[in-house]
Amino acid sequence: MIAQVHTQDTQCLVLYVKGRRKSWKFVLQIATGILLGLFTLLMLMNMLWWLAVLISIGGTLPFLVILSALFLRVFEPDRYFVFDKAWNVFQCKLNAADNTGKVVVELPLNTLVKVEGNYDSKLDVEEMILNFSISDQEEKQILLLRHSGENSTLSDREHLRLFL
Repeated sequence: MIAQVHTQDTQCLVLYVKGRRKSWKFVLQIATGILLGLFTLLMLMNMLWWLAVLISIGGTLPFLVILSALFLRVFEPDRYFVFDKAWNVFQCKLNAADNTGKVVVELPLNTLVKVEGNYDSKLDVEEMILNFSISDQEEKQILLLRHSGENSTLSDREHLRLFL
């Protein structure tokens, strides 16, 4: 399975979808470290402070661009999807399944209308999408997971249907 089952019993299913690398904060920390390192070296060489700042910024920009390009496609955080029949709740949490995890989405399970897999043949990527009916006209779509290959989310969809 692509989504790893974190915990499961007859009343609750917690799926874990691992994030793909670090966040923008990670890239900015590295770029700031490079900027401060260059600035310190230039100041130790008795350079004017404004010239040292300009050279440091100019020297850091290529690293920032390269790091951003490397990490741009892989910025998804760790997510836990909680399907709780006992409380009739679906939750999407970032970073932790317990109460310390930030809840991004919380919806009643009885509003779940459809579990589908959409395949993009150009990118060879399939997405597993949950559709919730919030009101008569409004629907909320949740991207559960994305993986390469057609029918890659099929086992996960079947697992969810069996549980629900």
